[in-house]
Amino acid sequence: MPALDLGPLTDPDDRDAARALSAEIDRRHGRTKAGTAIGTGCALLLVIVLGLGLAAAFAMGTLSGGSAWWLLPAGAVAILTVWLCVFVLRGAVRQSRALPDQRWRITGFAAANGIELVEREADPPAVGSVIGRGSKDRRLEGVLRWPDRSLEVGEYHSTDVGYRGIESPVSFGYIRIALGGSAPPFLLDAKANNSMVDGGSIAGFVDMRDPTRLRAADGARFTLWAWKRDGERAAAFVDPELLDLLAARPVDLEVLGEEAFLYSPRLIPVTDPELWPWLLSVVDALRARTPGVSPQALP
Repeated sequence: MPALDLGPLTDPDDRDAARALSAEIDRRHGRTKAGTAIGTGCALLLVIVLGLGLAAAFAMGTLSGGSAWWLLPAGAVAILTVWLCVFVLRGAVRQSRALPDQRWRITGFAAANGIELVEREADPPAVGSVIGRGSKDRRLEGVLRWPDRSLEVGEYHSTDVGYRGIESPVSFGYIRIALGGSAPPFLLDAKANNSMVDGGSIAGFVDMRDPTRLRAADGARFTLWAWKRDGERAAAFVDPELLDLLAARPVDLEVLGEEAFLYSPRLIPVTDPELWPWLLSVVDALRARTPGVSPQALP
């Protein structure tokens, strides 16, 4: 792929312009500070309900005549709950302060490179392992879409409604790549971005495909999930060179025939100028391993 103009990502700050642009975006979409605070409050409430509920369950072991040792895990869970609340609050404050500059830079980057910037797209068609997750309010945000639709970088958000109506946010960064041909379908799970908080492996708790353990040169671990009929071709596609490239920025890779997706449980750092040379290298590497001549438009 051709090189990109990264100047807008490294230009000196213009705080006044950034704040004005960010305020205009919020006005267009009806976002308010109160709405952001409510979202943060919901996240805190979820942490508190789960944490204190578990701590209380441990404490009941002592109150019901059991050993006083039950107070140790109860105290540990309570301390962890407080730490998580502080973590959520600090993250919300940090994001609020950084958002105007991020919006200003990515808007300039899109304009300089002739890339379409879609601020919000509601109810995208479900595709792959991520886009379509959640029970309601499914949407794409901050989408950078190439004019020929051969590449797309953005955020997927939704809300999952669980037990007794408890709602929890679903968020992923994603990159959608047209391959220009048909590759074997598979899912490559990067262990480095798995966590209990994010729901563990992107493959889920039950996957009927055959797993193959892989390791990059730096020791990064991956699991390749593919149907038996596609196993050999998938293993040949994910060669050591591609593994090393993906290990540099741990992401999951899903190939669905004519297109591929990169996923991260954290949002893609699109204002990081070092991201783009790596991403273009990944795109070229995927297309080089796929039979075809030119990128196909995304559906």
